[in-house]
Amino acid sequence: MFGLVARWRRRPDRVAQLAHRLDLLAERDAKVAAETEQVAAARRQGAMALHSVCAEFTRRLNAEMTRAEMMLVPTGFDPGNYREDVPNLIQMSLRGRIVQVQYEAPPQTLSSENFRHPYILQGSVHGFNQSLLDRDLIEEQSLFYARTGKKDGFKWHYFEPRTYRTGLVDEAYFTGLLNRLA
Repeated sequence: MFGLVARWRRRPDRVAQLAHRLDLLAERDAKVAAETEQVAAARRQGAMALHSVCAEFTRRLNAEMTRAEMMLVPTGFDPGNYREDVPNLIQMSLRGRIVQVQYEAPPQTLSSENFRHPYILQGSVHGFNQSLLDRDLIEEQSLFYARTGKKDGFKWHYFEPRTYRTGLVDEAYFTGLLNRLA
């Protein structure tokens, strides 16, 4: 009788085990929620950074031109207009030369499916003018808001699938693209 009672007392309480597992589950859920919010904030930051590059390029180009003006749509970035569930669009146009920047969140929180570095936003840049449209050609490169190192922050990168060229999305990138369209 005493052996049976001793064995029964040594067995862990199933309710206590369940409570412990549910506490761990709650901790894990809280971590996932915090990580999701961090990624959402980083994505909004990426959207703002991409619009800032486009806006600064447009501003600098317009300051140098005397007879034309490049239009930027939307003219300003509003974090409330950024949507994770649908593609977002920025368009720059100048006398029939159009550069469309489209970006969206990938299906996974952090993806590396289409680019060699982990990214949290993906998209594309389409550049065209009337002569390219007449020949059914549209200049296209892929975009990724990626982190190149563990400690590095996220930056916008382009990837040109035709030539496998890659680099940072900056004023020089848009200058080269618009030069090819001029």
